[in-house]
Amino acid sequence: MIAYYRRDLVACSRVCKALQTLANTVIVKHRELEVDDLSTLRRRLQQLPILADLIEHLDVQSDELLSTFPIEFAGKLHRVDSCSVTGGDAALSLRTQSRLAFAQWGTITILELYNVIFSTFTEFVRFVSCLPNLRQLLLFDVSHKTGEMYNLKRAAFAQRLSLQYFRNISRDISPCWRILTAPRLSQSLTRLEVDINEVILRQCGPLPRLQLPILQTLGVQFFMNRLPALSSLFAIFLSQWPQNHISTIEITFLLYPEREPQLFGSDRKLSRHCLDMIDRALCLPQFKCLQRVNVKFTSLYFADDAEYLRSNGVLLFPRLGVRRILNLSMSGKGVDVVEMIVDLDIADHVRQ
Repeated sequence: MIAYYRRDLVACSRVCKALQTLANTVIVKHRELEVDDLSTLRRRLQQLPILADLIEHLDVQSDELLSTFPIEFAGKLHRVDSCSVTGGDAALSLRTQSRLAFAQWGTITILELYNVIFSTFTEFVRFVSCLPNLRQLLLFDVSHKTGEMYNLKRAAFAQRLSLQYFRNISRDISPCWRILTAPRLSQSLTRLEVDINEVILRQCGPLPRLQLPILQTLGVQFFMNRLPALSSLFAIFLSQWPQNHISTIEITFLLYPEREPQLFGSDRKLSRHCLDMIDRALCLPQFKCLQRVNVKFTSLYFADDAEYLRSNGVLLFPRLGVRRILNLSMSGKGVDVVEMIVDLDIADHVRQ
């Protein structure tokens, strides 16, 4: 009977350690729920009514359920604060009734979309904008089938989108930039993370005019599937950023090469040149508010790379080092973590 009443469950958790352990076991067990069949969910809620007060995360296994699920269960799950949706092969297009039902899910603050294909860019924006209190949006290979992308500054349906955290991991980064033109993001977005590679940078074109004055942290994961993989495109990408108040930039270089796993192997000159361009880009006037730059190289065989840097006195990102805002590390096969210590000697190196 204890599992039927949340109030009694919470009260029991405060009586003694034994009952606290029992109550917490029940609570933790039912925090997450996979939704792949509505009839099963109906039956579970009938058998265990307390689920309505325990479920905090919904994992919707098919985006086809989004047309009926939000309508039937709006107002019945009281503590859901995060939701993940996995897409299928068909393009998603929700009825107005379904979006209006989603608007009643005021407790959801985190939304994760995996491999969802929307029918149009407008449909995509309408969907992520319908949750009234959405604060974190994570996109994993999300796309749209047809229709042009456009600036959302004057789009009425995007007026209330007020994300604080946005992460985009997709083969096309262009929708990400358009989402960032939603007007209220200029007053809300504090952290942005994007995953990119050379192909994505070639395809996305120049950045739109972004107005994100309270953005504090920019995180970039740069995937390198081959060597030489570094190019000037990453530095150009950074140099295109408008004036900002970003205080922290986190850059992770992930390398999965087919052959030579050394960053500073036969193409060391190109690698050093590209890293130097990034160093210069991050010292441009638009990044004057930077207080910390965290750079990490991972998934490399770093034994030879670390030895090359040490034996040749190579100092990476010397300009950032002079400003004393650089935290540089390497991790991967062959070495646990190599922390690159930045000291005043870098100033002499730059002057030379």
